[in-house]
Amino acid sequence: KDLREENKILKEHNYNLGNDLSILQKKINILEQKSLDNLVEIVNVPEVTNEVCKNTVEKIAKSLKVEIDVINAYRVQSKFNTKSKKIVAELSSKRDKKRAD
Repeated sequence: KDLREENKILKEHNYNLGNDLSILQKKINILEQKSLDNLVEIVNVPEVTNEVCKNTVEKIAKSLKVEIDVINAYRVQSKFNTKSKKIVAELSSKRDKKRAD
């Protein structure tokens, strides 16, 4: 009888842990999506030696007559085999991202 009771308690505990895990996974997904809200990817920009990506993004925005505040920018390898790495720029706000789109 004690084993059945203990088994029942463990099953409930396991079920609750599964629910908690599901909730945490949803929260992580939301946070990951929010972290992408202010990111813009720029492709096919040739790489320059000693490049400062933030300056490159600001020059591109200026040439497009778009006012944005760039917090940070860096290059990452594209999933596709291209000659130059794409630039990922972190903008100060979602509004800046909409301007850049």
